Amino acid sequence: MRSITQWKERLRGDLREAMRARRTEVVAVLRETLSALDQAEAAEPSVAPRGQAGPIAGAVSGLGAGDVPRKALGPEEARAVVEREREERRATAAAYQALGRTGEARTLATQVEVLDALLDAPAG
Repeated sequence: MRSITQWKERLRGDLREAMRARRTEVVAVLRETLSALDQAEAAEPSVAPRGQAGPIAGAVSGLGAGDVPRKALGPEEARAVVEREREERRATAAAYQALGRTGEARTLATQVEVLDALLDAPAG
């Protein structure tokens, strides 16, 4: 299984290639998947320090006092994020197809294929 770092490295490498080849559908899905991984690592607001009264509303005193560490995703969690992105696109493509919007459905089907290839590729 790939670590979160390996996922991001692979996605960024594929993104560079897709940008050079001007493959807009692929660029979009790779950027959105990278964003989903970053979002999954976001810190929980509940662990942030409480704001204090003062000249700046909600501020905390001290250098770095307001910093909160990001979540560390394990390999299974990172893969689950990518799988969720794929399933969302698959379901939306089916909905578009049912509505007769074949162009949008084809675009999403292409993106599903990109994510399938990423999920099926060996780690490392």
